[in-house]
Amino acid sequence: MKINVDFIYPIGSVYISTQPTNPSVLFGGVWIQTAKSRAIVGAGSNIANTDTTYGSLSAGALNFTAGTLMGESTHTLSTQEIPSHSHDLTVHSGGTTAAPIAGVANTANASGNGLLTNPSFRIQNTGGNGAHNNIMPIEVYYVWKRVS
Repeated sequence: MKINVDFIYPIGSVYISTQPTNPSVLFGGVWIQTAKSRAIVGAGSNIANTDTTYGSLSAGALNFTAGTLMGESTHTLSTQEIPSHSHDLTVHSGGTTAAPIAGVANTANASGNGLLTNPSFRIQNTGGNGAHNNIMPIEVYYVWKRVS
């Protein structure tokens, strides 16, 4: 028995499978493989998310249009994206010289009274400035979209 592909899978329909077989072989019509290496997200305006596990998000804060491509598999944080933070620096001195501090460039001069004069310290950079994985946990399928 042959199925009516136009009734079950009208143009614009999506077929998802663990098998690489083009649905045109199974159902007829013309299909293209789509969403390659991409996650699928529901179109439309979001509902409110108040679950603290996933973060709070008010209703309507996002509105995705069907067919929109966005996101990236890796991302290098810019300075604006790094959480605001500070680094503490403790300086100890005694006698006539300032003791070196690991990881700190010391250009201070010490006076005979044990106090630092003209202190200038620099905390050395850390990190490799590399991209990090930005992919959510996923399960991979073949995704086909009927185009005619």
